[in-house]
Amino acid sequence: MAAPPPPMDLTPILVAAQSPDAGVRQAAEGQLTSLRASNPPAFLHALAAELAAESKPAEARQIAGLILKNALDAPSESKKV
Repeated sequence: MAAPPPPMDLTPILVAAQSPDAGVRQAAEGQLTSLRASNPPAFLHALAAELAAESKPAEARQIAGLILKNALDAPSESKKV
């Protein structure tokens, strides 16, 4: 039986997603979109872990919570994970 993959570390991507530099921000947003599409359950789990980790930067935890909320409470069924 294979070991489960290690959890995703979203911290650097979440911090970059809030960068004032548009290029950095867009690259990070693309990474988040790709991670969400490739494995939604693992992505949601990583967001929840980020949100719960008090040792993580506040800005990373805040955006993780916002993305998680939006994924679970999207206005249309097609956008919900």
